[in-house]
Amino acid sequence: MPSSYLKKYATGLAFEVKYYASASATPVTRVYYHYLRHQGEKETGSYQAKQWTDLIDTETGSSTVSMNHGIVRNNIYRVSIESFSDVDGTIKINIEEKHWRHVDNPTIYI
Repeated sequence: MPSSYLKKYATGLAFEVKYYASASATPVTRVYYHYLRHQGEKETGSYQAKQWTDLIDTETGSSTVSMNHGIVRNNIYRVSIESFSDVDGTIKINIEEKHWRHVDNPTIYI
C-alpha cells in the first residue's frame, strides 16, 4: 500500500562491503541497503544506497506508480556499482530493468 513504510515492506538489496586500510589491516565491514525501484522511478543516473541507520523509518512509496517498490515476476534486473567512497560512507548503484516479453508460440498439432 502507498502508506506502507519502505523500510519494513519494500523489496531491497543489501551490499556488504569490506574496507581495507592496507593489505595487512583488519577490514571494516559495512552493509548498504537500497529499495528496488522500477517503472520509471528514475531513468538515468544512479541511486545512493544507505547504511541501515541512515534509512528513514517513516519513508513511504509513491502512490502514483503501481509496483513502485518491488520485483516483478518475469522482469530481469541488472544491478551494477557505479562508485563507492569510504570518505563519506556511500555506495552508488545503477539499476536497469528489462520488461518481460510476451511470446506467442505457434499452434502445435499432435
